[in-house]
Amino acid sequence: MPPSFLLVAAVSAAPINQGTPDDYRRAEQFLPAQIGRHLTRATVSPVWLADGDRFWYRSPGENRGFRLVNPGRATHGPAFDHDRLAAGLAAAKVLMAGRPLPFDSLLQLDPGVSVLVPIAGAAIRCDLETYQCATAGVAPPNTREQVVSPDGRWVAFVRGFDLAVRSTDFRDTLVLTRDGTADRWYGTGVVSPLGRSGLSDPPATVAFWSPDSRRIATYQIDIRGAGLIPLVHGVRTAADLRPRPYAAPYPLPGDSTTATAELVLFELSSGRRIDGPLPPVPVLYYNLFPMTWPDHWWAADSRHFYSVRRARSNRMTEVGEVNAETGTARLIARDENPTFVERFYQRFNPMGPRGEVVWASERDGWRHLYRLDSVTRQLDRQITRGPWVVRELLRVDDQNGLVFFTAGGREPGRDPYLRHLYRVGLDGSRLELLTPEPADHSVSISPSGRYLVDTYETLEQGARSVVRSTRDGTVRLELGTTDLSGLTRLGWQPPRAFRATARDGTTDIYGVLLLPTTFDSTRRYPLIDNIYAGPQTLATPKTLAPSRYLWEAQALAELGFVVMVVDGMGTPFRSKKFHDVAYQRLGDAGLPDHMAAIRQLAARHSFIDTTRVGIFGISAGGYASARAILKYPDFFKVAVSAAGCHDLRLDKVEWAERYMGPMGPHYAEQANPTLARNLKGKLLLTHGDLDENVPIAQTYAMVDSLIAQRKSFDLLVLPNRNHDVDADPYMIRSRWDYFVKHLLGVEPPPR
Repeated sequence: MPPSFLLVAAVSAAPINQGTPDDYRRAEQFLPAQIGRHLTRATVSPVWLADGDRFWYRSPGENRGFRLVNPGRATHGPAFDHDRLAAGLAAAKVLMAGRPLPFDSLLQLDPGVSVLVPIAGAAIRCDLETYQCATAGVAPPNTREQVVSPDGRWVAFVRGFDLAVRSTDFRDTLVLTRDGTADRWYGTGVVSPLGRSGLSDPPATVAFWSPDSRRIATYQIDIRGAGLIPLVHGVRTAADLRPRPYAAPYPLPGDSTTATAELVLFELSSGRRIDGPLPPVPVLYYNLFPMTWPDHWWAADSRHFYSVRRARSNRMTEVGEVNAETGTARLIARDENPTFVERFYQRFNPMGPRGEVVWASERDGWRHLYRLDSVTRQLDRQITRGPWVVRELLRVDDQNGLVFFTAGGREPGRDPYLRHLYRVGLDGSRLELLTPEPADHSVSISPSGRYLVDTYETLEQGARSVVRSTRDGTVRLELGTTDLSGLTRLGWQPPRAFRATARDGTTDIYGVLLLPTTFDSTRRYPLIDNIYAGPQTLATPKTLAPSRYLWEAQALAELGFVVMVVDGMGTPFRSKKFHDVAYQRLGDAGLPDHMAAIRQLAARHSFIDTTRVGIFGISAGGYASARAILKYPDFFKVAVSAAGCHDLRLDKVEWAERYMGPMGPHYAEQANPTLARNLKGKLLLTHGDLDENVPIAQTYAMVDSLIAQRKSFDLLVLPNRNHDVDADPYMIRSRWDYFVKHLLGVEPPPR
């Protein structure tokens, strides 16, 4: 029987009351942009004060007030009288009477004395005894475009193609470089094709002040000879209809030349300059994400600067030390791996006066902490060990010989992806769990090191935020718990967490099932796989944060589906062996694990119909969703692929070569266009025409191959949209309609 007939026969049995206008209206309530109306998460992002213990935060929910916490005295209350502050701002004619406070952050808080707030580009200081307010000057500079020195006297900024500093009182300006050009500039990274056009955020200033504010380090970018990626801004304004092209360096796998970043240091008092003390760093991607820059820090003595250099192959990471007084440099450590060193999650924490470093490495098969000896240049002391994974290095207390870090997988019987906070001695002794609750813990440690804010969360109960002592994890203060009542009124039930067995028959994988609020266990539901198989991150939600893998999935479920999110082999935060499944096999995309999980879930739950399986995703998920329906056309019947990196020969070096290695025949073998002949089901390809991350050329390559194979498919190009196209309301509705029509067999309601 032809596969197309099987699909028609399967969908004909769909319940007639699925995919209705009421379902669509209900689904909209669960979208990430709307969920905040029904859910108040008790998450706390502390801003620690200079005394090292106290902090303020913006409370969640409707009030959005500013709260002040003193862990030492176990007090927690309003940071100031919000009504009196609003009245004082109105009296000073900087705020209309009766309006809410027009700022989300504080520039400065001296509890009980004064507060400095930003309003309309001005810094307004209010006395917290009299609540009289007056303008104190211009608001501090945008930290994206200008970098303030530690003593607050200077800001670094880019003027044209050169780096300059000026005093915060605007009296003095020092131009540090004068030789910057359009292809060899200072102080900003390689920006996206739209970064200098006004269509995206302006370039961020990249500059690093020494602790004593006497020296500054930056990078000089050289793009000469680097390959460019073009974008065309086709839909313009009525005043200027002519399409406009943009281009920026975007190295492809196999390119012999990439942009480079060369370290430069300056001493402000003398104007002395140190050029290139360390080898240039290859710039393999534009700097939309800070982690694509080399790690860097100044020692406490302001004499030594440290820079992490990662090889283009991603198989080697090394740390260099520069003496800012002599200009001499030396290599102090190196870490290597035969596959790849995962740069997104490798962390360093300097300690001591001469560059001793606590370093996360996977050299023993699990990500663990090591102490680097600054004399021998060896990672000669393993601090943590065992079949579990260090997630984040938070603090090194070299005075007391302690390291604080989060990790997952150490506590038996728990989801290995849940983060917990631990403390351990620098010699590896006295390992202690400080956050025992079986939940995902997000932690911020005070500058003094005495207290921490812990927001721990589960999908069932939401978040609870507390203040703990770092001495033993004792809870000092309760800050709040999540209010789920709004979700309960919508009929929401938490996702069903599950554990399945991967393709090898032995390895556990973890995911969630999302069911509609109208769920009826006697019905049969199509299953849709919400996939992201990129090896650098997880997809399965562990918290109620407004992510696409939770709330967009829940919204889609409301239309009459069961939606699955799972992390298969080849993703991070497990063993190195688990992670390396993806190496040179991105085309695998974890799909054998996803199919194994679907079969196991169907065996457990009679309401899952495996004759109607759909899949969708964006970016690496767009690649995986298209690959699923092409490689396994008898299993996946409908796919929606957004901004897919369909041919990694056309993708950025930084991502493609990291996981695929050097250019070789396997790139072509794992390109989706090579499978175009296999298409049987329904495929919707979507892309934004101004995508600066995965340029639309990749989808066009897929389209060209499908046309050559005389295949029927659907294409949606959204003008003036960037990479985050699947969050666009029109795209969301198009995805809903596609699954409703082709998996449910129901004509979608009019838009």
